[in-house]
Amino acid sequence: MFVCLHGAGHSAQSFACYAGQIKKFATAIAFDFRGHGMSKVASDPSNLDGNVLVEDSLKVFEWVNKKYPDSTIIVVGHRYSITE
Repeated sequence: MFVCLHGAGHSAQSFACYAGQIKKFATAIAFDFRGHGMSKVASDPSNLDGNVLVEDSLKVFEWVNKKYPDSTIIVVGHRYSITE
């Protein structure tokens, strides 16, 4: 089970090619964080505070764990780089 977390300003769609390859041998899940892509959050959709995004992510992981209780979860994200 691969759970894909996109970077700021992107969407779950950024994992489309990757997921196409993954689905040949595993399940891939990519979701849009609030304020990105096709997300629909009832309360405060523009709140991109780190703690809020972590809470949103935990809800997704809880859902994944309930739906696929025997799966190993591998978290995939975008590479973040700071240059000075």
